Amino acid sequence: MEALGAVLRYRRLVGTIALSAAILMGVLVLLRPRTYTASASFTPTVTRTALSGLGALAAQVGVTVPTSDGNQSPAFYADLLRSRTVLAPVAQIPVHFAWGGRDYQGTFVDLSRAPGVDSLLRLDAAVRRLRAAMVVSVSARTGVVRVETTTRYPALSVILTDSAIGLLNNFNVESRRSQASAQRQFLDERLASVSQELEAAEDALRDFTKRNRGDLRTAPELLLQQERLNRAVSLRVQVYGGLAQALEQAKLDEIRDTPLITIIERAQLPVRPDARGLMITTVLSFLAGLFIAAVAALLWHAVVVSQRERPESFAELSADAAAAKADLLRLLGPFRRAPKDRRTA
Repeated sequence: MEALGAVLRYRRLVGTIALSAAILMGVLVLLRPRTYTASASFTPTVTRTALSGLGALAAQVGVTVPTSDGNQSPAFYADLLRSRTVLAPVAQIPVHFAWGGRDYQGTFVDLSRAPGVDSLLRLDAAVRRLRAAMVVSVSARTGVVRVETTTRYPALSVILTDSAIGLLNNFNVESRRSQASAQRQFLDERLASVSQELEAAEDALRDFTKRNRGDLRTAPELLLQQERLNRAVSLRVQVYGGLAQALEQAKLDEIRDTPLITIIERAQLPVRPDARGLMITTVLSFLAGLFIAAVAALLWHAVVVSQRERPESFAELSADAAAAKADLLRLLGPFRRAPKDRRTA
């Protein structure tokens, strides 16, 4: 009741501070430039690797072959979109558009007025701003990746969104080509090795058959050894065929330039600016100001009560405050005398 009474006693001050905070934040929100958001969405195209059919077959001869591509998840594309690998080229793409009766031309580094004493620092600042302006989300249910870019200009938001997705696809295609080239080299070497193993197995079966042509029907041990040699030849024939097929697929992937993402929704020119959130900002500012003012009123009430009921303690506190002020002025003495000395000189 005492605390409530203290707040009600200073109700005018509390109300003034709360209203001032709400009005100040409302004015700041109204003075803030309007922003426009362009959004686009896509889904990764799942591709089968050239070695996907060889995993179980190669494991039988003790060869470990990668059978899946780990860089096809939606989360990978989302992280790649926000990486410097994509954002740095986007920030340096020349753009030209008209807005508000004016023509704008330049890169995002120029239009965002990125600070910096040289081009590298300005580019780094522009990449940071572009990363803050771009929101990438992934749908857990469908795997769709959504990209939203917010700037002060509608056309610029669209250009940056489309450019980011285009550079993402180009980077993805180039990385796939590089991966297919590495796979082709691996398959070339492995195919030559398996070919030699196949020839050796066939030669061993031929020599065994020549040496034991007349004894195969009467010796069970020879029949068992012949079956083993036949299985070795058959297995290497299967491995050779699978490697040859995978090699042809890798050669096709090395020259393939088809997109690896499917565009679901392209970026459209936003017709309305983004909501400012004026109402909710004003209400929250009023509540925050009300809370701060109430705390200030309680503290002031505590000081007044302490001064009235415990004058000795209050006097001691005042003396300590005066001593602390004197110590602070003594520490700031050189800085306070410096301007006077300069004027005298």
